[in-house]
Amino acid sequence: TNKRLRILNAELKTSNKKQKEMQIELKKINKELLATEKAKDNFVMTITGESTRSASEAKVFTEMLLKTKALGSLNTGQYGVVKTVHDNLEKLELLVNDILDVYKLDKGRLKLSKVDVDIASILEETLSEEKLLINISENNIEVKQEITVTGTVSCDPGRIQQTLSNLIRNAIEFVPSDGSGRITLRVEMQEDAEIGR
Repeated sequence: TNKRLRILNAELKTSNKKQKEMQIELKKINKELLATEKAKDNFVMTITGESTRSASEAKVFTEMLLKTKALGSLNTGQYGVVKTVHDNLEKLELLVNDILDVYKLDKGRLKLSKVDVDIASILEETLSEEKLLINISENNIEVKQEITVTGTVSCDPGRIQQTLSNLIRNAIEFVPSDGSGRITLRVEMQEDAEIGR
């Protein structure tokens, strides 16, 4: 019995030693993970901040060239080039904002404010965005609405409008701009097969 107790005691000491070693290793790994997470946070914030600032500054200059004659008139070719740069800067801004939203969502920092909003008004407000209207007009695209359900929906209207606006902008990229292109926004009741409503 004494021999067994000595063996068990030795095994217990070995086990305790291993547990302490594992705890030290886990603390080390945890510290490294926290450092990596902090570095990632700093990287995301630096990149998105710098990208937003640079794109905004460059966009101001392209808007000056497109909307005023302060720096002289542009010929058709020059106007087309500056317009392409301006449009791509706007896309970059949207992309950076989307990256920030995903980052905030991942961190649990994305705040949503739910309110009851009229379904038709969400579409109307989205389609009344000046930049979106210009984009639709310049690409000679018809936007059609098919609303088969009325009433209100509980949501964050700003986020819904942002999503709809992004979807429409993406659709514009793939729709012919020869006058035959059409984007249809359809709102209908979706029946949930699992709960039968």
